[in-house]
Amino acid sequence: MPTTVLSTAQVSPRERVPFWREVICETYVELSCECPRDRAFDGSITLRSLPGVDLSIVDASAQTVSRGRREIAASSDEYFLMSVQLAGSGVVVQRGREARLAVGD
Repeated sequence: MPTTVLSTAQVSPRERVPFWREVICETYVELSCECPRDRAFDGSITLRSLPGVDLSIVDASAQTVSRGRREIAASSDEYFLMSVQLAGSGVVVQRGREARLAVGD
């Protein structure tokens, strides 16, 4: 089962955020993504398909990713996403509920 790596490393710094938005939307679902403008952005997604499940590891600079009504309406497919925080920290917000993620969550 081949592994695919999608990375901003081969993209000019000016094009990295637009490239990243396109990559995450094509890899997952239609999403909005905002990155801090005051620092450089780097990101990679390592993908591997196994029978019945697709696995991905995301290693990226700080960003805010959201999926609002407009993005949800753009897709009729149903998805299940399970996320494990391997490094750093994160926050997941859904319908007013917030979960702060630390390594291992």
